[in-house]
Amino acid sequence: MLSGIGPRKHLQQMKIPLKVDLPVGQNLYDHLMFAVQYNITAPLNINQKKASEPERILDYIFNRKGLFSRNEVEGIIFQNVNPLFTRGPQIEILFTNRAYEERFVRNPYPAFKKEIVKEHLKRVSENSFIARMFLLQPRSKGYLRLSDNSPFSYPIIDPRYLSHPEDIEDFVRGIRLMRSLEQTQAWKSIGATLVRQDVPGHCSEYLFDSDNYWRCIGRHFITAASHFIGTCRMGSVNDPSVVVDSRLRVIGIKNLRVADASVMRYLPSGHTNAPAMMIGEKAADMIRRDRTHRYKI
Repeated sequence: MLSGIGPRKHLQQMKIPLKVDLPVGQNLYDHLMFAVQYNITAPLNINQKKASEPERILDYIFNRKGLFSRNEVEGIIFQNVNPLFTRGPQIEILFTNRAYEERFVRNPYPAFKKEIVKEHLKRVSENSFIARMFLLQPRSKGYLRLSDNSPFSYPIIDPRYLSHPEDIEDFVRGIRLMRSLEQTQAWKSIGATLVRQDVPGHCSEYLFDSDNYWRCIGRHFITAASHFIGTCRMGSVNDPSVVVDSRLRVIGIKNLRVADASVMRYLPSGHTNAPAMMIGEKAADMIRRDRTHRYKI
């Protein structure tokens, strides 16, 4: 947008000369993530104490065995929880063997309030594991804007999380799916027990495990997955919502392409890392072919 490619009205407000009027920054989507602590009675997880033991470190260095030979992720569930939505699974639950310990609570990324961090530090346990739930098909749509016309200023990014009422309902459905696992023999055998996240003044006024309780928890504790897509949407040149054509070329500008997750029209029902790599590989192939064959498309 700083170079003059973007929405006409916005660039005029920023006093940036317009080159091409395109909806850059529109259609911002992101997955949502929610992390849950489960305490367990079986010593199956990885915690800070185990990871610091010299014999475990040496076992991996010399034998490539033991604690450090394991992947943190032990399993993943993809599930359609809303029969009215058929584009793909709405929920992913990712199970890690990592303990919910102090450094997880103090992680600056979730940006929890000090009073929440203080309370949650009382609940951490080296005998626990973390389950991460992702909302894969949110309807909420945000935008990206310039804050001014300086390249050194931060942009305005507003994903408008949970602005669509159906998103929080899908979150509650996902919670019900996750909590149903507590009734399985496998989870009972390790004593898996959910650790509550509410604290005084933050959802404690609701009846625990009611739908309203989880709606409140979702609005307070859901975080961004940072799987942003859509702000340079790909599609037909006749579609007013697109920025790049089917060969990733910016419409109206020669020799300029976009090759990242921003060209995706919709969120995939999964993480965006592999699709973004695929887009880059495909872009490289198209550029090479265009240079070799001099396509006039």
